[in-house]
Amino acid sequence: MSFLLPYRKKATILHWADDYGQADFLWLLTHPQRTFITIIADDHKRAIAQQSYITHIRKIQYYKTLPEGVIYDWVVDTRGIIGQ
Repeated sequence: MSFLLPYRKKATILHWADDYGQADFLWLLTHPQRTFITIIADDHKRAIAQQSYITHIRKIQYYKTLPEGVIYDWVVDTRGIIGQ
């Protein structure tokens, strides 16, 4: 299975995850101009992801639930794929 995102350097990606932010980190290394809005329901995993260095230097936000009014270009769901 490929975890490649469609090519567009500047994009906003809504990412449903159940990990510690590893996929976001890898995707942002490829295209640092992208913005990630990542939903991680698990409080512990989300807290660890939020403390990552990448969150301080790139456009990435972690939420427990989907905030209202979010505008995005793509949706990626890695729940059940990464971290198993």
